[in-house]
Amino acid sequence: MRSSSSLRTLPLSLKVSEAFALLRMHLKRRQLDVANYPYDALMTEYSSILERHGRRSVDGQRVLEIGFGARPFRLAWLFNRGIDVTGVDLDMPLIKWTPRNMLHIARKSGWMRASKSSLRYFLTDIKEWRFLADLFRKEHGADFRFPADRLVVTDASTDEFWDRAGKFGFIYSEDVFEHIPKENLKNLVKRMSVALSPDGLAVIRPTVFTGITGGHHLEWYAHKVSERDAPRSTEPWEHLRQNRRPANTFLNGMTRRDYVELFTPHFEILENRAMHPDLGREHMTDAIRAELSAYGDDELFSNTTLFVLAPR
Repeated sequence: MRSSSSLRTLPLSLKVSEAFALLRMHLKRRQLDVANYPYDALMTEYSSILERHGRRSVDGQRVLEIGFGARPFRLAWLFNRGIDVTGVDLDMPLIKWTPRNMLHIARKSGWMRASKSSLRYFLTDIKEWRFLADLFRKEHGADFRFPADRLVVTDASTDEFWDRAGKFGFIYSEDVFEHIPKENLKNLVKRMSVALSPDGLAVIRPTVFTGITGGHHLEWYAHKVSERDAPRSTEPWEHLRQNRRPANTFLNGMTRRDYVELFTPHFEILENRAMHPDLGREHMTDAIRAELSAYGDDELFSNTTLFVLAPR
């Protein structure tokens, strides 16, 4: 499976420009306070989803995160809260900077990924990991340990991974499925359904391609959509229209309907809900709607969509 960290087809100048823009955005938004780290609230949300569908809470479950990403804060927090969680991701995160770790990332994902990881590590990640440790100690009165042994770096769509993974009571994935090729997702979803216990659930929350945020362009990230007067070089739903500046990440282009068709053979879909159903509505004009007439509101305002799945 390909890494979503960078696209070889884009010119280097565009990759560098976007990398610095993303870094500036992280630095601007990185406010180290409790409100920006709602991992206890996320744990409560997962338990609430399980319980409203007649399952046990996330406590005591064996849990899998598909796609822990470059900064596996969520997995580390859940682990320190006592959750038996394991994560799988195609790319190795840079948790501690060493020449050996840098070389490993460069060999696996390329020097662009290694360089971005290194820069982000020194500018933001060190401070953020320390903040999380201090916050956890303050909130829960215990030391915060990073569970390196719980991170599996491999392709989650392979039979080899699932043959070794065992059974889980709960599987979740946040903003990851859109970066996995459709052909790989077919086997991943099939094996995921088998790996879940009969009363287990999966919570899969992708960013649907047809939403205004679906192109993953920095100018249309969810927190920037409402900035009506912000200077932009692209238009609303640019990725469905002119697509003049594609994001430097792989996107499978899947619609909300595509996800339903992907999940249905192996799962009963208990919930299919857009998290912010009106996101981008203020940018929808008659002209844009006519141009995108092939898509209904259920697609154009999907964006981050929650799928709660029970194995058949």
